[in-house]
Amino acid sequence: MQIAAETKAPQSVPGTTPLSDVSTAVQPAFSQYKVIRRNGAVVGFEPAKISVAVTKAFLAVEGGQSAASARIRELVAGLTEAVVSALARRHPAGGTFQIEDIQDQVELALMRSGAHEVARAYVLYRERRSQERAHEKSQKGGKADTTAISVVENGVTKPLDMARLEALVRESSKDLADVDPERILKATLKDLYNGVPMEEVRKSAVLAARGSLPFPMAGARYAAYAAGVLDLLATIMLLLAVRNGLLVVVAPVAALAPAFTVVWAWIVLRESVSPAQIAGLGLALVGLVLVATG
Repeated sequence: MQIAAETKAPQSVPGTTPLSDVSTAVQPAFSQYKVIRRNGAVVGFEPAKISVAVTKAFLAVEGGQSAASARIRELVAGLTEAVVSALARRHPAGGTFQIEDIQDQVELALMRSGAHEVARAYVLYRERRSQERAHEKSQKGGKADTTAISVVENGVTKPLDMARLEALVRESSKDLADVDPERILKATLKDLYNGVPMEEVRKSAVLAARGSLPFPMAGARYAAYAAGVLDLLATIMLLLAVRNGLLVVVAPVAALAPAFTVVWAWIVLRESVSPAQIAGLGLALVGLVLVATG
């Protein structure tokens, strides 16, 4: 576990932060970054832990004797630089990272470096740990551990009301086909941490719900394609009319486009039409007749 501390400073990778600035536990340059743990706790960002994780991945593939290898130490240092720099670029002014975000960057850095066997071992390790956590969760009755999550509302810190949040998600999605409220709730909780403002909880729920909506059916996609083609044809015909027709006729007719939108919304979508809109449609029709008759 002392490998990260003994690593000599390698050549900096272009566009990355020198390892000498990131290898210690928590340096001032990274004090504005936080990490959200899986239980919702927020801890300081420690680049040295990335070095430890990468080192373990190399040792798992190349054996314990590789711990003394200068090549491995330099690779670990360079990969740590790449991961930390990639994370810092995403939040240049500081912010929070999910554990999964950091692990994804480690996988990406391993693959880009050509250490495919090490990357594979790291992926398998993550999968094994994920299965272990799922097993532990099932042993606890399948409920996520949310006891550590507290929220701030109107300046008051209080525990997150999970029953209220779950009821809200289920009530909002009960009439929506192919929408899984459990998935929305899980995605919402993933982005929460201790001391999160209640407004951020609501935003997280909205974003999670938006990401869980099913893709449009094939019929809807084809209808959208047809609408795009018809819109293109209408634009071409309008240009031809402006070029070859009488502007005093073309301009008033083109201005009636919103009226056709209202009519189609009434016919296709069964939207209600107000008396004022009906009167406007009538006047538009009269104007169209007057223009057509000269």
